[in-house]
Amino acid sequence: MKTNPPPPTCDQCKHMPRWERINGPDQSVRLDDGREVTRRGQVWVCTHCGHQVPVSFEAWT
Repeated sequence: MKTNPPPPTCDQCKHMPRWERINGPDQSVRLDDGREVTRRGQVWVCTHCGHQVPVSFEAWT
């Protein structure tokens, strides 16, 4: 399935971040300020604040 792109701005910090996609169990993501956060699942992670947004998929028609 084709994934839809992440939103243009983060709902949490209102920045236009570089999104990092993760898929699977606990994975570490390094934020822009050097902190590391752990996220899981199929999500886009904002590299500015660590907020996560679920990955959505294009529907088959």
